[in-house]
Amino acid sequence: MEFVEEVRNNWKEIKIKSIDCVIINFDTKVDRNSSGYLLSNEDENENFLEWISKDSQREDLVDLHRTKILCKYREGEKITKEFSTTVDMDKTVVEFKLRLRDYISVYVPNDSDEENYFIDLEFLNEEIDFTKFK
Repeated sequence: MEFVEEVRNNWKEIKIKSIDCVIINFDTKVDRNSSGYLLSNEDENENFLEWISKDSQREDLVDLHRTKILCKYREGEKITKEFSTTVDMDKTVVEFKLRLRDYISVYVPNDSDEENYFIDLEFLNEEIDFTKFK
């Protein structure tokens, strides 16, 4: 959280209209027994002891909902920069939450550094306010 506050306070913010972002289904299969698979991705029925005692030689593929977000920054009609990231969420949820917003914030450390950027996706963790739809 400290990093996010540091970025918001000190980096340059670029606001990209949500209509200029494309949401892509990026679902994949991951081996549940691999070292890169985290317990947080497990189903709720599996506890820590079951997770730690897995047979690492056995391949156990599970579906992982993943979404790629591609945002195009326009100056006039010309696309000048593209920013992308991947999140471990269902495409429909990401698309719905993004469309509720007018823009998405991308932060860059300075004008000449196009390689390093931070896409602020904190809104994806917020609850949807359904009172807005009445």
